[in-house]
Amino acid sequence: MTATAEHGWHIGDYHPLAWAETAVKAVAFVVAYVAFVHALDRGLHSPSGVRIAELALLGVAELGILLTIVDRVLERELIAIGFVVFNNAAHASMLYALLAIPGPGGLLSLFCALMLGGEVIKLRWLHQEAAAPPVDPHGGAGVRGRLRGDLPGGAGLLGAGDVTLAAHRISVMQ
Repeated sequence: MTATAEHGWHIGDYHPLAWAETAVKAVAFVVAYVAFVHALDRGLHSPSGVRIAELALLGVAELGILLTIVDRVLERELIAIGFVVFNNAAHASMLYALLAIPGPGGLLSLFCALMLGGEVIKLRWLHQEAAAPPVDPHGGAGVRGRLRGDLPGGAGLLGAGDVTLAAHRISVMQ
């Protein structure tokens, strides 16, 4: 977590790749919301087989995102908190859709692919940050910056996209 006791709510200065990650994942969120709306008309069931694994993987991602909400509130960064709230809602929507009969079908695969795409963009940005010269406003030895995934919705190097990729691989095996 980033200590921000001296800072009020603010808007961060984001790299273009951070905005690209945000855009790709925002499309994934829309896909999840569509799956949720479709699931509202359908009956729910007790999952079995592969569906249990899909639910477990997305559930783990959802728990991580819930923890990220706390981190973003402590950072007091407005765009990041908004993004992570929508990220949470998208994962919860897809979890609900997985309980419906029939499930989300190809929407799950599309959601997972888009989330993975966002993670790839995030990793590229982090790689660029790691290669950048150290920055220290106080003239000391320098720091590399925040490399734990602090993009608008990033939950760290291994984010929800990694877990949703695993859920996608399972759904393809069905």
